[in-house]
Amino acid sequence: MYVSKDIRYPSGFLTKQGGRIKNWKTRYFVIKHNTISYYKSENDRKSCGFFMLEDVDITIIDHKTYTFMIHPVGKLKRIKAFKFDAAESLLSSNHKSFKLRATSIEEMNLWIKEIRQRIQYTPTHLDEPTTTSSCAGGPCNTKATPVAAATIVVPVSAPISTE
Repeated sequence: MYVSKDIRYPSGFLTKQGGRIKNWKTRYFVIKHNTISYYKSENDRKSCGFFMLEDVDITIIDHKTYTFMIHPVGKLKRIKAFKFDAAESLLSSNHKSFKLRATSIEEMNLWIKEIRQRIQYTPTHLDEPTTTSSCAGGPCNTKATPVAAATIVVPVSAPISTE
Protein backbone atom coordinates (compact mmCIF):
# COMPACT_ATOMS: atom_id res chain seq x y z
CA MET A 1 0.00 0.00 0.00
CA TYR A 2 1.18 3.47 -0.83
CA VAL A 3 0.21 6.86 0.51
CA SER A 4 1.86 9.82 -1.19
CA LYS A 5 1.83 13.46 -0.10
CA ASP A 6 0.47 14.40 -3.54
CA ILE A 7 -2.35 11.87 -3.67
CA ARG A 8 -3.24 11.76 0.05
CA TYR A 9 -5.30 8.62 -0.47
CA PRO A 10 -4.24 5.03 0.24
CA SER A 11 -3.55 3.24 -3.03
CA GLY A 12 -1.72 0.27 -4.46
CA PHE A 13 -1.99 -2.99 -6.34
CA LEU A 14 -4.25 -5.85 -5.29
CA THR A 15 -5.46 -8.86 -7.20
CA LYS A 16 -9.25 -8.92 -7.66
CA GLN A 17 -11.41 -11.90 -8.48
CA GLY A 18 -13.76 -11.31 -11.41
CA GLY A 19 -17.53 -11.18 -10.95
CA ARG A 20 -18.92 -13.48 -13.67
CA ILE A 21 -15.69 -15.16 -14.73
CA LYS A 22 -13.84 -16.09 -11.55
CA ASN A 23 -10.32 -15.34 -12.82
CA TRP A 24 -7.91 -13.12 -10.87
CA LYS A 25 -6.60 -9.83 -12.28
CA THR A 26 -4.19 -7.34 -10.78
CA ARG A 27 -5.70 -3.89 -10.47
CA TYR A 28 -4.60 -0.58 -8.99
CA PHE A 29 -6.91 0.42 -6.11
CA VAL A 30 -7.47 3.85 -4.60
CA ILE A 31 -9.45 4.47 -1.41
CA LYS A 32 -11.01 7.92 -1.36
CA HIS A 33 -13.38 8.76 1.49
CA ASN A 34 -15.80 5.80 1.60
CA THR A 35 -15.25 4.65 -1.99
CA ILE A 36 -12.76 2.21 -3.51
CA SER A 37 -11.99 2.72 -7.20
CA TYR A 38 -9.92 0.31 -9.26
CA TYR A 39 -7.95 0.80 -12.46
CA LYS A 40 -6.11 -1.42 -14.94
CA SER A 41 -2.84 0.40 -14.15
CA GLU A 42 -1.47 3.06 -11.85
CA ASN A 43 -1.40 5.63 -14.67
CA ASP A 44 -4.96 5.11 -15.90
CA ARG A 45 -7.29 8.07 -15.49
CA LYS A 46 -10.41 6.06 -16.31
CA SER A 47 -11.62 3.73 -13.56
CA CYS A 48 -12.73 0.17 -14.38
CA GLY A 49 -15.24 0.49 -11.56
CA PHE A 50 -15.80 1.47 -7.96
CA PHE A 51 -17.76 0.40 -4.91
CA MET A 52 -19.04 2.09 -1.80
CA LEU A 53 -17.90 1.18 1.70
CA GLU A 54 -21.45 1.35 3.02
CA ASP A 55 -22.98 -1.43 5.10
CA VAL A 56 -20.11 -3.83 4.40
CA ASP A 57 -17.65 -5.82 6.47
CA ILE A 58 -14.36 -7.61 5.82
CA THR A 59 -13.56 -11.27 6.33
CA ILE A 60 -10.16 -12.85 5.85
CA ILE A 61 -10.64 -15.82 3.53
CA ASP A 62 -7.12 -17.33 3.44
CA HIS A 63 -4.11 -16.30 5.51
CA LYS A 64 -1.70 -18.23 3.27
CA THR A 65 -2.69 -16.38 0.09
CA TYR A 66 -3.52 -13.07 1.87
CA THR A 67 -7.06 -13.15 0.50
CA PHE A 68 -9.88 -11.15 2.06
CA MET A 69 -13.46 -10.43 1.12
CA ILE A 70 -15.58 -7.29 1.36
CA HIS A 71 -19.23 -8.31 1.71
CA PRO A 72 -22.58 -6.72 2.67
CA VAL A 73 -23.89 -6.89 6.24
CA GLY A 74 -27.37 -6.79 7.68
CA LYS A 75 -30.35 -6.85 5.37
CA LEU A 76 -28.42 -5.92 2.22
CA LYS A 77 -27.69 -8.66 -0.30
CA ARG A 78 -25.41 -6.68 -2.63
CA ILE A 79 -22.59 -4.18 -2.43
CA LYS A 80 -23.24 -0.74 -3.92
CA ALA A 81 -20.93 -1.09 -6.91
CA PHE A 82 -20.65 0.54 -10.32
CA LYS A 83 -18.68 0.06 -13.52
CA PHE A 84 -18.36 1.70 -16.92
CA ASP A 85 -19.45 0.06 -20.17
CA ALA A 86 -17.72 0.43 -23.56
CA ALA A 87 -19.59 3.70 -24.20
CA GLU A 88 -18.37 4.98 -20.81
CA SER A 89 -21.88 4.93 -19.34
CA LEU A 90 -22.10 4.26 -15.61
CA LEU A 91 -23.80 0.95 -14.81
CA SER A 92 -24.80 -0.55 -11.50
CA SER A 93 -22.94 -3.84 -11.07
CA ASN A 94 -24.29 -6.88 -9.31
CA HIS A 95 -21.68 -7.90 -6.70
CA LYS A 96 -22.42 -10.06 -3.69
CA SER A 97 -18.83 -9.52 -2.57
CA PHE A 98 -15.36 -8.43 -3.66
CA LYS A 99 -12.54 -10.92 -3.15
CA LEU A 100 -9.13 -9.27 -3.02
CA ARG A 101 -5.61 -10.63 -2.60
CA ALA A 102 -2.54 -8.81 -1.23
CA THR A 103 1.11 -9.83 -1.62
CA SER A 104 1.90 -10.20 2.11
CA ILE A 105 0.21 -10.44 5.50
CA GLU A 106 1.45 -6.94 6.35
CA GLU A 107 -0.02 -5.47 3.17
CA MET A 108 -3.32 -7.29 3.73
CA ASN A 109 -3.53 -5.93 7.28
CA LEU A 110 -2.82 -2.39 6.06
CA TRP A 111 -5.58 -2.60 3.46
CA ILE A 112 -8.03 -4.02 6.00
CA LYS A 113 -7.18 -1.27 8.49
CA GLU A 114 -7.63 1.49 5.88
CA ILE A 115 -10.90 0.03 4.60
CA ARG A 116 -12.40 -0.54 8.06
CA GLN A 117 -11.71 3.09 9.01
CA ARG A 118 -13.90 4.23 6.11
CA ILE A 119 -16.86 1.85 6.37
CA GLN A 120 -20.16 3.62 7.01
CA TYR A 121 -23.24 1.89 8.42
CA THR A 122 -26.86 2.80 7.79
CA PRO A 123 -29.01 1.94 10.85
CA THR A 124 -31.95 0.72 8.74
CA HIS A 125 -29.79 -1.90 6.99
CA LEU A 126 -28.32 -3.55 10.09
CA ASP A 127 -30.07 -6.51 11.67
CA GLU A 128 -29.41 -5.69 15.32
CA PRO A 129 -27.28 -2.58 15.74
CA THR A 130 -25.67 -1.74 19.03
CA THR A 131 -25.04 1.83 20.10
CA THR A 132 -22.14 3.85 21.41
CA SER A 133 -21.81 7.41 22.63
CA SER A 134 -18.93 9.82 22.23
CA CYS A 135 -17.87 12.33 24.86
CA ALA A 136 -14.59 13.34 23.21
CA GLY A 137 -13.98 17.03 22.76
CA GLY A 138 -16.86 18.44 24.77
CA PRO A 139 -20.27 17.58 26.17
CA CYS A 140 -21.37 14.00 25.83
CA ASN A 141 -23.07 13.22 22.52
CA THR A 142 -25.83 10.72 23.22
CA LYS A 143 -26.78 10.20 19.57
CA ALA A 144 -26.95 6.49 18.73
CA THR A 145 -24.30 5.26 16.33
CA PRO A 146 -24.56 1.71 14.91
CA VAL A 147 -21.58 -0.55 15.43
CA ALA A 148 -21.36 -3.83 13.51
CA ALA A 149 -19.78 -6.88 15.08
CA ALA A 150 -16.23 -7.54 13.92
CA THR A 151 -15.76 -10.65 11.79
CA ILE A 152 -12.05 -10.37 11.09
CA VAL A 153 -9.96 -13.32 12.17
CA VAL A 154 -6.31 -12.40 12.51
CA PRO A 155 -3.41 -14.80 13.03
CA VAL A 156 -1.68 -14.41 16.39
CA SER A 157 1.61 -13.71 14.63
CA ALA A 158 0.26 -10.64 12.78
CA PRO A 159 -2.33 -8.63 14.73
CA ILE A 160 -4.14 -5.73 13.15
CA SER A 161 -3.42 -2.49 14.95
CA THR A 162 -6.48 -0.85 16.50
CA GLU A 163 -4.97 2.65 16.40
